[in-house]
Amino acid sequence: SAVQDIIGKTNRLEASKNDLQKQVDDTKKRVQNEEDTIASIEQSGIKVVAEASRLREEIKVLESSAEACEEDKVSKDNQISTLREEISHQEEMISKLQREKKAAGGGRQKTEEEMTAMEDR
Repeated sequence: SAVQDIIGKTNRLEASKNDLQKQVDDTKKRVQNEEDTIASIEQSGIKVVAEASRLREEIKVLESSAEACEEDKVSKDNQISTLREEISHQEEMISKLQREKKAAGGGRQKTEEEMTAMEDR
């Protein structure tokens, strides 16, 4: 039964070959899965880099806008200060004119009284 031995060895070798082929196929699947995962991570990385770049540009635009708003605020604050000074000056002028008017009114009344007194004489 050398033939039986050869048939037995052949069956064992084929079983080993099939087992090894299954291991090779499983390893290929794992390698493919790892490659897919790597490709997915790389795509995510590309998206993250693109989003970061977009956000940097948006930050530049917002900073520029904030700077323009700050300059506008300073300008408006200066205008407000100038207008307040003008109002204060106008109030001083009004007060001065009111005093002058009052003084002139008093003088006019005195003049009228003197004229009335002269007419009575």
